[in-house]
Amino acid sequence: MEGLDIHNRVNHNNDGFHFINCEYVHISNCDVICQDDACALFGSCRFVTLSNCTFSTRWSVFPYGGGVAENITVSDCLTTQTFGSPIKMCCGPGSRFENMIFSNLVMNNVTGPIRN
Repeated sequence: MEGLDIHNRVNHNNDGFHFINCEYVHISNCDVICQDDACALFGSCRFVTLSNCTFSTRWSVFPYGGGVAENITVSDCLTTQTFGSPIKMCCGPGSRFENMIFSNLVMNNVTGPIRN
């Protein structure tokens, strides 16, 4: 997905992107303004890249949880006005995080920034 503008703060439970058990996802040059998770990965997700995106949300930008997250790369992204934690790792029984890279992230006016 490239060049998407998602602006949705209509109700309390609307994610920008929400992936469950996905593989080979590429997101770049997107602008996401939402009320809930900006880019959620749940279940087991592998080979996901996010780059050159901007995010603003009332909750979390990059929540991960409930399975295996591996080979995840997030780079060159701007997060502004985020009132939950921009990066949130939900570790439960059977969860595993492997080969995750976060680089060149700018966080402006956020709470958190990382929560587990």
